[in-house]
Order: sequence, then structure tokens, then C-alpha cells
Amino acid sequence: KNPNFFKKIKKIYRILDSAEDEMRNLKWKNALESYEMVLNIDKDNNHLISFVYINRCKCGTRIKMNSDEQRTLYCDEAIKYNPDSGDAYFYRGKAFKEMKRWDEAVANFKTALSKNQGNNEYRQELQNAEFEKKKANRKDYYGILSVSQHASPRELKKAFRKCGLEHHPDKVKHLKESEREYHEALFKECVEAHDLLSNPEIRAKYDRGEDVLEQQQGGNRQGGFPFGGGGFPFGGFQQQGSGQRFTFKFN
Repeated sequence: KNPNFFKKIKKIYRILDSAEDEMRNLKWKNALESYEMVLNIDKDNNHLISFVYINRCKCGTRIKMNSDEQRTLYCDEAIKYNPDSGDAYFYRGKAFKEMKRWDEAVANFKTALSKNQGNNEYRQELQNAEFEKKKANRKDYYGILSVSQHASPRELKKAFRKCGLEHHPDKVKHLKESEREYHEALFKECVEAHDLLSNPEIRAKYDRGEDVLEQQQGGNRQGGFPFGGGGFPFGGFQQQGSGQRFTFKFN
């Protein structure tokens, strides 16, 4: 027996024990460095390498200082050595989740679940990623009005007035037809955003990530605006039917 071989094995297991302690104590960077040491000592030990690559991938997803490319690289290597492991795809999905790359996150969580359909953690992360992907594809009503998600009703009204002063059809009727259509489209977006965010119940649903436009399908829409009385609402309150709307007036 080669005594150097046993020394190397003892050293590897000592480092692995240290890495596991570091992971339990959430010292992800230290644990990653420990796994790197193992790879440097015995990169050809197939019995250990697959396990080491997966844990290094897991650590890489937890370290904020790592670049996005490095995070996925760690997990790409884990998948290379563990093509049948759900964990390798799961942690790569977590890396893409941190990057808010929802298409890739969903794809990796789906693959992980296909390899271990009884894993509830995989299933939950897939559901969360699918939900976030759907949210990301919705209209950003706060962005349309250029307000924060915590904007007060007064701030919403102020932003809406600003939009009207810039894009209301009465303010741009002197422009060419193509430009008028551009401003009208922007103004309609502002109307839709304001109607939605001014309704506390619908705004709460939107903030939770629900597809409020989809829920309004088949409802009583007027003038193409799903949440209000239609038209171009601005100015002072005016009663119309059972609801209220703004009517914008220019002098």
C-alpha cells in the first residue's frame, strides 16, 4: 500500500469535514474554498468529485460577491459530472432565480423535478419561479406612472396629471397623426395604470402578483379601460353611474 495515498485520503476527508461544518454555519465562501482545495488535491477521484461539484455549486449560489457567470459555471460543472442528479439542476435553478432569469430558472427546476418527482422542495421552487415569471411579464403599472410601489394616492394623482399634461389628446392635436397616436397610446397606458392603482382592492391583488387584467376579462369595460369609467379621466371628480372618474379639462 502506498502511504502517500492514505495521507492524501485523510487530508481530503479532513477538508470535507471542515467544509460541511462551514456549510452548517452558513460560511459559504469558506466552504467553497474548501471544496476547491479537494478538487486541487484529487480531481480524478470519481467517487468524491460528483459530490464535491454539487456542494460547490450550492455554495456558489449563496455567495453574493460571485459574478452571475461564475455562479452558473459552478453549476454547469456539477451537471457535467452529475447529469442524473436533481440537485445539480435545482441549484442552477436557484442561481438563475437570484439573477431573476425566470425562463432559465423554470427550465432547471422542471428538470430537477423530473429526476426526483417526490421532492417537495423542487416542486415549491418551480411553482414560485413560474409565478415570478408570470409577474415579470405583466405590465409595470408603477413604471408607467414613474412612481414607487409604495406611492400614496396623492402621488398617483400627481403622476397621472403629469402624464395628462404631456400626452392627453387635446394637448397633442397639433402634431402629426403618427405622433398623436403615439401620445394617445401612452395616455391610455397611464389611464389604465391609474385606474388600477387607485382601486385599493385591485392594487392589492396586483401587488400579490395576480393577473388582474385576466380577471377582468368578460367584465363591464367601457372605452377600452378595464378599471374605470373609461374616457380620459383627469381633473375634478365627476359622478357617472355607480362609479367615479376624473374628467380632465384644459383651459
